Formats: sequence, C-alpha cells, structure tokens
Amino acid sequence: MAELSNIVSQVLFLGKASYNQERRRLLSRVVSAIMFTSLLIVIFLSISSSATVDTQLVGDINSDGTVDIYDAILLAKSFNCKSGDPNWGPDADINVDNIVDIYDAILLANNYGKPRIEFQTIVKGYYSGHTSSAYYVIANQENWTNVWNEYQRTFTPRYPPPEVNFSESLVIAVFMGEQASGGFEITIKSIHPRNSLVVVNVDKTHPGPHCIVTLALTQPYHIIKLDKIDKQIIFETTETLRDCT
Repeated sequence: MAELSNIVSQVLFLGKASYNQERRRLLSRVVSAIMFTSLLIVIFLSISSSATVDTQLVGDINSDGTVDIYDAILLAKSFNCKSGDPNWGPDADINVDNIVDIYDAILLANNYGKPRIEFQTIVKGYYSGHTSSAYYVIANQENWTNVWNEYQRTFTPRYPPPEVNFSESLVIAVFMGEQASGGFEITIKSIHPRNSLVVVNVDKTHPGPHCIVTLALTQPYHIIKLDKIDKQIIFETTETLRDCT
C-alpha cells in the first residue's frame, strides 16, 4: 500500500499538460499495484461497504464505453479527494462514498482493459421515411429488408439494403421519430458488455433555445453493423440539449 501511495503521489505531480509517456508508465504501475492487493480488499469491501455502485460499466469514468488509461488518469487526479476539494471529480467516486480512494481504484482495476464493442455506421442522417421512434436489433435478411424499406419509403430513387452476412453480423437501427424542426439528432455512442448483457448507449440530442434550425420536418436515424453477439442486447438512452449560445 505504501508503494501505491508513492506512485499516486508522483502521478498527481505530473501536471495536466499532456498524457506523456512517463504518466502512462506510472499509471500502469498504479493499476498493477492495485491488482496485486485487490483480492483481500475486495473481500473486505463485500463485507463492510454499503455504498451503491452504478450498474453501468464500472470504472468508465469518462463514459467512452471502455475502462482504460484515461479513466485511470482521471481517478489519479482526484485520488484522496473528498467532495468539495479543489480536485474533486464526482465521476471518479465510483462507489459513491464521497471520497476517491483505494476502493474506487480497485473497482476500476477490476474492469481495466475491457474494450467497447466496435461497430461500423451504415447510414446516419436526419431525413427518412421512418417517422416513429423505434430501436431495432436485426438478425436476419427479412427484417433488415423491412426496416431498410421503411427508412427509404420517401426516397427517390430507392436503393436495396446494403449486403449483410447475418451468419457473422448484426444490424442495429435507431430512429428518433418525426420532429417538428431540425437540430435533432440520434447517435449510437458506444456498445459495451455488462455481465451477461450487451448495452447499446444511445444519445438523443435536442436543439437549445438559441439554436438556428430548419423548420422542415426531420426524422433522425442511425444504422450500424457489428459482429454477431450471442448475449441479450439492451438499450440505454441519454437526452442532450445542444447549447448554441
């Protein structure tokens, strides 16, 4: 534990200018030291801690869908800080006990290196023939053709759906529904595993009061392709207000 404290202290003095090689090396040592001591402390946590841990990918402090060196940096910056301290980062308080400490570091380390699931955008835009709000997980050609045709219902000319090998891939399509103006957007931000599930994070963006937008009706959408997944897929949606001031 003394070694870990010394390492964290060095990290905190590296400054905020850049994520240089020395910082990466020190943070790698932080993670290694945490993993070495995690077993006994995790047992202690399971007995004595009553804090609630968010069920999202634990340790993903910057919410980019993976637990990596950048999350470790954010935790190190707030290490030993309590709520109200100058360097306090509430997202680094993973177990929500109002202090960023070794217990938060252990929770991060347990998921360290878990990557987000990569995907490829097929199409994304603002105008389509699909006027209702809907999320689809598409695993066969028939459903893919039906969703694609609905998406292209108002298009001239229309094109056949892109080829997808459903023995190897899935398609996920999200539609925001018809909106009264422009400035609206729907985006699949990330996909990541969570225990026995796979979570698709969807963001719906709304125009702020100062945004200049078209008065035309819009139907935002995002359609992606990814490798086939055998786990249950669920969606989690956030709402964002675009600041145009």
